Amino acid sequence: MSRKQKPLEMQQREVDVVRGGCPQKVSISDVLLNDIVCLKKGSLVPADGLFQSGELLQVDDGLESCSIDESNLFLFHGQKVTNGTGRMQVTSVGMDTELGDLLNRVTHDSLNKTQAQLDKLNTVDDVLYGAYKKRNRSFENAGVNIILISEDDVSGLKDIARQCGLLPDHTPEADRNRLMLQGEDFRDYTDEDRMNEVEKIVLMGRSIPFDKLLLVQCLKKKGQVVAMVGVKTNVIPALKEANVAISIKSNSELVRESSDIINMNGNLSSLVHIVRYGRCIYDNIGKYMQLVLTMNVAGLLITSITIMFFGYCPITAIQFCWTNLVVTLFGGVALLTEPPKEILEKTKPLIPKAIWRNILIQILYQVVSVTCQFIGLTMRGISKDSSKTIMFNVFVLTQVCNLVNSRQGEKKNVFEHIHGNALFLLAVGVILVLQVAFIETAHVLVGDARLTWMQWIVCLLLGMVSWAIDWASKWTYVL
Repeated sequence: MSRKQKPLEMQQREVDVVRGGCPQKVSISDVLLNDIVCLKKGSLVPADGLFQSGELLQVDDGLESCSIDESNLFLFHGQKVTNGTGRMQVTSVGMDTELGDLLNRVTHDSLNKTQAQLDKLNTVDDVLYGAYKKRNRSFENAGVNIILISEDDVSGLKDIARQCGLLPDHTPEADRNRLMLQGEDFRDYTDEDRMNEVEKIVLMGRSIPFDKLLLVQCLKKKGQVVAMVGVKTNVIPALKEANVAISIKSNSELVRESSDIINMNGNLSSLVHIVRYGRCIYDNIGKYMQLVLTMNVAGLLITSITIMFFGYCPITAIQFCWTNLVVTLFGGVALLTEPPKEILEKTKPLIPKAIWRNILIQILYQVVSVTCQFIGLTMRGISKDSSKTIMFNVFVLTQVCNLVNSRQGEKKNVFEHIHGNALFLLAVGVILVLQVAFIETAHVLVGDARLTWMQWIVCLLLGMVSWAIDWASKWTYVL
């Protein structure tokens, strides 16, 4: 369920109120000014208000509990009662509450879309527990910038940042590219200065909830994809504004319901795994697109050229459908199940320049190969049925070899770690078995030519030429 739908569920909850001297149950969304709300353990505070009476009343904002009594009268919308009972008089409701005022500043402009590419993922984190140097290095390698934002003073945050590896060096050049400031300074910037400096921020101290929301909005305007990590109730507006909302070890039900990802063990290493698997899926889709684009564009050109110059196509519509079926189905299983890399890398376009190079070169080879076979086999006196079957078989086996090429878009060794994906090897084996079965079945049912073992070997060798071409192109044209 989306974050936009979850607040609707909140509105359906009921609370006990005293209105006009009469106790009654009303929906949270129907609470009015000056209502007396009866609170008990497990209740959510439905609005901002003042403590009237109670015993041992304690509320939790997601990170810490505080006692409510004559010395601390204020209750805020979204807090949860963890102990005791009490009554509060409602002083503001809905968008007039402190939380509502911040939520009113959240922008959800569907026309203002961020980049689909995860060029940089800025994680705004309230609290970092322990030493996360290794994980921060993984994030940094992946192009993920971590911003430490807290209610504490910047001077105290610097030590935490160094322990966590957020400030690894102290060179003058590095310091110029880092900005450590107080939330008040960030608020006082002009809009232009704020946009110029926002991507340099690594620490922000003495920040109020509005600062967090403002920071997320500025990063999004710069085209960044922002993941906001929150614990306390007052961070909900920033969570709703962020592209990805993450709650870590939060006791606040409102925070959890406003989050896309809920991490209850407080271990940030799981975020590294989330990024790793997300990048893996993204990369695998690009590999699959390389395979499918190459096969379909090459098939379209082969059909057009042979019909234009020779009057008929050596590969029939049924054979093209068969190739699409087995290669896209089992090739998809092979490529889309490739395991994630151990080392996170920065995200590139879905089809980068190197992949376009591979696609164009493979298309060129397949078109030239089938066209030359068409001319050569006819001139050597091989029967029309035999030449058509050979060309079709070479076309399919070339797709199988290109399936292996697609595993490594930029690396020259396309067989690297191929043994680590059993499904990939199984998918390639299934395609080969089905192709043999198709050729033999077509021979029996529709009278197509049967291939000898020598012809099968020749077809396989012609398909494997695509490996050599891929290797040579990566050496010759480095992008």
